[in-house]
Amino acid sequence: MRLLKRWTLFIFLICLFSSDGFSAEDDFKADISGNLTHLASGSESASGKEYVSNLSRLRLELSLRWLDSLSTFIAYDHSLLESSFIKSPDFKQAQARQREHFFDQDDELLKRGNLRWEHSLYRSYVTYKKESWEVSLGRRQVSWGLGKFWAPTDLFNPFDPLSLEKDERRVKDNLHITYFSPGQDSLEGVYVPARSYENSGFGLRLIHPFAEKEIGIILGELKKNEIAGLHFLTNIGKSALRLEHTFNHYSADFFKTTVNIDYTFPNSLYLMGEYFYNGQGRRDKSVYQITRWNSGEIDFLGQDYLGALVGYDLTPLIRAETYVILNIRDESAFINPELKWSLSSNTSLLLGGQFFSGNDATEFERFHNLGYLRWKLFF
Repeated sequence: MRLLKRWTLFIFLICLFSSDGFSAEDDFKADISGNLTHLASGSESASGKEYVSNLSRLRLELSLRWLDSLSTFIAYDHSLLESSFIKSPDFKQAQARQREHFFDQDDELLKRGNLRWEHSLYRSYVTYKKESWEVSLGRRQVSWGLGKFWAPTDLFNPFDPLSLEKDERRVKDNLHITYFSPGQDSLEGVYVPARSYENSGFGLRLIHPFAEKEIGIILGELKKNEIAGLHFLTNIGKSALRLEHTFNHYSADFFKTTVNIDYTFPNSLYLMGEYFYNGQGRRDKSVYQITRWNSGEIDFLGQDYLGALVGYDLTPLIRAETYVILNIRDESAFINPELKWSLSSNTSLLLGGQFFSGNDATEFERFHNLGYLRWKLFF
């Protein structure tokens, strides 16, 4: 709480003295930006009770740079959620799945009935660059994966394809060091602290580009899970082929593999297909690890998946996209159509729905259909 107060005061003073952004000296720059979002959604809880949720979020972003070597970025959120879903066991379960942060940068300002008001530092990090080195400390996204739906080599900030806001990711506080060699190779090291040492993690990644291709090798450890893996990226004609593979040593050894290919046609039609092998999952639905999924320890229950993404520009301002996931073994499916409309240069509207199908006790049969509408203003 004290940390948030200090950051709030700091941001307020910067906004006060640089509301339009400024460069008092050539070697120092400060920029202020942000966005206002309203997300409305409706569905049913696990008990079958209907609910409607309204989330309003104000985000202020502050970027400071000095001499092109030292910079800091802060994204400060105020979120107001009104929903009857708050009182359901599903909401408590979703909260329990939230990943732990080392630094306390989130706080609940109001908790009353169906209302929650929170403020938090969505991003907050300092970066130092010197010749071939870059060092970053704080809540910054570390994106290592190449997959569109599943990314086994993305150890620290995995993407959730069932998220309503696919451009929003909760990230872990980390120390990130990168060395860029003269030959365009790069070596990265990441350390993710945790409240208990056994829950901390680290990772190393070496990237080597060659002949319009790229290969990456990773080593890491997360919560006693030792991981070794690689990724490969190449072009086949006008298509991009991506491969990720990891070997995980835990209480039981397992593999994870993702292969995808995509293509964009001249008329803006975009097609992407992806296969995911999840060695941590189960082939038989009768032995699904529901308890581990509820706790957030695993993200998917099955073993073999297909994913597809289709996108098309209906007009220069309106784009339609559909995400599809199929659990090959239990034949349950997730379908997520979205319609994106650019209302102006700084305002957008998104209309979407999530639809689930499957027989009893299958993976996606457990979820309820959901509709949502998001309005976003950038400033």
